[in-house]
Amino acid sequence: MILIIAAVLGRFWSILYVGRAPAEMLLGLGPRARRVLGVCDSRPEVQRARGSLHGRGLSHCVAQYGDARSLAGVSASFDAVV
Repeated sequence: MILIIAAVLGRFWSILYVGRAPAEMLLGLGPRARRVLGVCDSRPEVQRARGSLHGRGLSHCVAQYGDARSLAGVSASFDAVV
């Protein structure tokens, strides 16, 4: 499914992902954007995603604990939201 989403999205400057399994989604979306923010309401999932991203050198991808409401303080805009 990640490959399908990535293929449909193409390439973007910035992508926002809100949902479960941020590690898999960010690893799939990371190569398609210059900046990727993944938000998940599970601390263990966020920690796993951070480890995966660090291990693959995807420093432009960030996993953040929270939900859609926690994005109120994010001042950036995104080209695509998944």
